[in-house]
Amino acid sequence: MKVNRLFGQCRWLVLFIAWLSSVGFFRVPVLAAEKVVVSYPSRTLTSFLVPEIARQKGFFLTEGIEANLIYVRGAIDIKALVTGDVDYAMASGSAISAFVAGIPV
Repeated sequence: MKVNRLFGQCRWLVLFIAWLSSVGFFRVPVLAAEKVVVSYPSRTLTSFLVPEIARQKGFFLTEGIEANLIYVRGAIDIKALVTGDVDYAMASGSAISAFVAGIPV
């Protein structure tokens, strides 16, 4: 009888801890998010919408990143990446072309 009662209390404790973690009670606060500039090559569904939704939902901030999304045309984005004007470029086609040409991307 005592075992069943103890087991029942442990079950409620586990459920309570699971609930606390689901509401974000154990989340580690981000003190200072790293500011990064991310360029995207076009305003299409896959190039712009995915990172913008991630930014609006707070996925970047959860990882400690404050992302600034900017539109940069495909040929210019790798030049901006190499010169340090942007931190990340989402253009895969021009990145592959730059890699093949020997540019350190």
